[in-house]
Order: sequence, then C-alpha cells, then structure tokens
Amino acid sequence: MHTHSAAFASACWSLVVMVDEGARPLYAVLGIAPDASADNVKQAYRRLALQHHPDKCPDPAQAADTEAVFARIAFAYEVLGDSQRRKRYDLTGELPQNDTAAGRSAQETFLKEYMQTAPKTARAATQADYSLHSLDNYEILEVDGTNVPSYMREIVARGLGYLAAVVEGMEDKDVVLLRHFVMDQMYALLAYTPPLDAGAFGGDRGYVITYYDAPLQAGIQPSWSDQNGPAGRSGVASSSLAQLRVIDDQAVERRRLAALEWNGKDRPPALVAPVRHKVPGEGLTAERLTAAALLLARQETDLGCNMFIRAVLW
Repeated sequence: MHTHSAAFASACWSLVVMVDEGARPLYAVLGIAPDASADNVKQAYRRLALQHHPDKCPDPAQAADTEAVFARIAFAYEVLGDSQRRKRYDLTGELPQNDTAAGRSAQETFLKEYMQTAPKTARAATQADYSLHSLDNYEILEVDGTNVPSYMREIVARGLGYLAAVVEGMEDKDVVLLRHFVMDQMYALLAYTPPLDAGAFGGDRGYVITYYDAPLQAGIQPSWSDQNGPAGRSGVASSSLAQLRVIDDQAVERRRLAALEWNGKDRPPALVAPVRHKVPGEGLTAERLTAAALLLARQETDLGCNMFIRAVLW
C-alpha cells in the first residue's frame, strides 16, 4: 500500500504542475470529452484502471511506470467522478489537494469504485443444508461497514486485484463481499453481471473466489482460492495467477495480531470450556454440519465458526 500511495502522490504533483501551466489534463487522462456524462466517466475509469492495473503487469521492470499510470487514472476519476470536485475543476482548474481525493491511494479508489455498488439489503439464511455454493447462505458485507474489520480491506483489495487480472469483461461487472452465515470464517468475493441472484453466484454471470480466515491455524495458506474453470477468464498466464491471490506478509501479520488481541480478552465460561457432543458420521458433510448447527443453536446463540467446530465436531 505504501508503494501505491507514493505513486499516487507523484501523479497528483504532476497534474498540479500541468494545471499551473494552464492545461486541463484530467479529461485527457481518462480519454473523454469535457461534456462527458457521469456514466461515461465511470466507464472510462473502469476500462483504463483494468487495463493498467498493477496486477496485470507481467514485467517487474515496468512496475513503477504501471503504478504511476494507475495512480494518474485514479486521481482523475477522484476529481471527475465527483460532481462537486468536477464543477470546481471545470470552473477554476483547481485540484482537491486538501480533501480526501488527494489522500486516497489508487488501490483505495479502485476498491471504493467496485465495492460501493454492492446491494446494501440484509439477507436471511433460508436453506437448512448450509451449502457453500448457495447465495442464500451468505450475508452481504460493506467493506467500510462496522461488520467488516479494517484489516479485511487489504485482503479484499488483494482479491479484487486478482479479479481485475483474470475476469473477462470486468469493467461491466459489480463486486460484492460475502460471508457465510454458519461457516463465518469463509468469505467470498463475487464479480457478477447484475442482478445478484443464483445465476450470478453459481451460474455463467458470475466469478467467485473464496478466502478462509484462520490466521492462527497452522497450515492454512493466507490466499484467495479460485475454483473456477477456464470459462470467463482473461488470457493471463496461469503461472502467475497463484501469486496474485496470496495475501502479502504485512496484511497477514496485522490479521494475526488482531486475532491474538481478540483471543486475549476475557471469555464467558461457555467459551472457555465448551460442552462436547458427538455428532453421528464423519467429516464435514452437509448432513453432519446441519445436525451440528441445530445442536449448537439449542445451546448457544452467539458462537463463531471456530468455536462451532471445536464444540461439536470431533
């Protein structure tokens, strides 16, 4: 994130210099006319941001140039994508050096653009089998909401960068962050063509990747998982895809420290020494998960996924 911020600051400065010289560069950056509609501004940003996204840069030697271009595109959109900033820019040529547009990184702009369009309505669990492949079994999360911790922004940004690199037609898609109702350590990031329904989650209108949030569990790779087939993917070399999904070390460490802090807090007696019950069967089959969930629901009303597994499955 520090690299993105530095590139963004450099891009802002170069644009300030251009404005001081009497030019109006932002429309040229996005390749649009001064009278372009708000929808045209959005479409231009998405197209260019996806084209120049750093995760699509195969050559490390060109990484700095790619970062600078990506940052310049983001800053242009921060100004022209906001009606008040755009009006001020059109009238005076001034850039918002003292507001949030100047302080936001290019990756944050990209994240805000895609995640802000997610539906805000709450969903209720309706299926008894708690399948990982049914949209009805996930809640929709707002990245900036109180139900998503701050460290998840970095993890989501990584997943969004991966989607930008591999999903065809990404500029026309919306993206939503989901969390499973029962297996609440399971997150999903879905790029889809509206509407958000079963056809988007498990059909040909969507592309979903998943993240299992277990920072203190040994052997769990901190990475997004992609179980999709070749359909819907762009032509990115498969050898580079795995690295694009991996969460960077700094984000992983922040997540681990947050988990350690949470685990260090006082616990109610029920969480310290959970009552164990034998659930018939073996493994994590749909039937066994259903039976375990029903058993747990009769005892506790507020247990997380990790305690759920520890308390009822041997």
